[in-house]
Amino acid sequence: DYYSEKLLRLPHSIWCYRPLRDAPPITSLPALSNGYITFGSLNTFFKLEKNSIDLWAKILCAVPESKLIVAGIPAASALSRLIESFRAHGIDSNRIIPMAQLQLHDFYRAISRVDIALDPLKFNGGTSTCDTLWMGVPVISLAGKRFLERAGQSILNAAGLTEFVAHSHEQYVEIATTLANR
Repeated sequence: DYYSEKLLRLPHSIWCYRPLRDAPPITSLPALSNGYITFGSLNTFFKLEKNSIDLWAKILCAVPESKLIVAGIPAASALSRLIESFRAHGIDSNRIIPMAQLQLHDFYRAISRVDIALDPLKFNGGTSTCDTLWMGVPVISLAGKRFLERAGQSILNAAGLTEFVAHSHEQYVEIATTLANR
């Protein structure tokens, strides 16, 4: 209903992925040394929107000592708006770990600081999701109705990680909090 073109369904995924040749080694779970869970969004910053932030705030409230890395923040004004969005949900600014736009190797190093990655809702990750999974970090994704809202589901299905695909906001929070409390 959303497309003018005739859609063809591929049997597995639209993604063909090859990791960085000199990707850093997979590290131990950051929570083991930090003493708290670190969630992360390492996607392009423009993909973040109110619904994602609202949902992530619920996760941070449900996992009280956790923190959230948000990468790709383009300017101080964007960071101020992001912090205010979380404050509106009662999330203290010290629980948000901002990062600027990252070069590729810095991006891979940032992944090693994340325990659980959170896929944005309206514009799921693509390459960032593949890279994050390659580095051993689970990605929680919500299966939406449109193509850009289903990329995460496609990648997770192809990787055999369907347990990380949510089909409602409540299930997204439940998957993230259950994984965090293991």
